Amino acid sequence: MGTSSTPSKPTAMVPPIPYNCQTASQAAGERNPMASAPEPMHLSGHHRDTLLQILQHPAGHNIEWRAVLSLLDAVASVEEQRDGRFLVTLGEETETLERPRDKDIDLQQVVDLRAC
Repeated sequence: MGTSSTPSKPTAMVPPIPYNCQTASQAAGERNPMASAPEPMHLSGHHRDTLLQILQHPAGHNIEWRAVLSLLDAVASVEEQRDGRFLVTLGEETETLERPRDKDIDLQQVVDLRAC
C-alpha cells in the first residue's frame, strides 16, 4: 500500500512592509535630483511638536512664539533687529518675522511659516 501525504498549503509571498516612507532607491543611498530639501535634521521632541503644530490642518491657534523661535533657532540663523523683527535665514532664503502681540502666533504667521 502506498503512503498518503497531505498536500501542503500554498504560501503567499508577502513583501515586508517598510517601517518608514523611504523608497528602495532612497534606502540604497541614492539621492533624488528633483528633491530640493536637505537631509532631515534631528529635532528635539519639543521642536518636532512645534513643527507638527505649524504644519497641521486646520492650523492650530495656540502655537507659542517662543516655541517657534526656538525651532527656528535650531534649524536656521535667527537675528533680532532693533525694530523687534527677526531675520530668519535658512539656506539661501531670508524671511523677516515680527514678534506677535500675544504669546501665540496668529493664523497669518502660521501661513508665513509654512511658506518658508
